[in-house]
Amino acid sequence: MFGGMVKNTVTDELWQLRLDTNVWSKVSVLGTTKALPAVGHTAQIVDGFMFVFFGYNPIYGFLNTVQCFSVG
Repeated sequence: MFGGMVKNTVTDELWQLRLDTNVWSKVSVLGTTKALPAVGHTAQIVDGFMFVFFGYNPIYGFLNTVQCFSVG
C-alpha cells in the first residue's frame, strides 16, 4: 500500500502485508528519486514496477502524473 493520510498528513510511505502472517511492515525505499506524497490515488504493481496514478498532494494540488518505481 502506498501513500494516503496519517494524522492529517499526506504520506509517501510504502507498506506491505504478509498474507501468511497477516502482519504489515513498512518498506525501506532505496535510491535518490523520492515519490510524491499522494492521497486519493490508485497504485498498481505490474511486472515488478509500481505505478501510482494521479491523486492529491498538499503542495502541488491535484496531480496529473503517473509515478513509476521498481519494486522488484
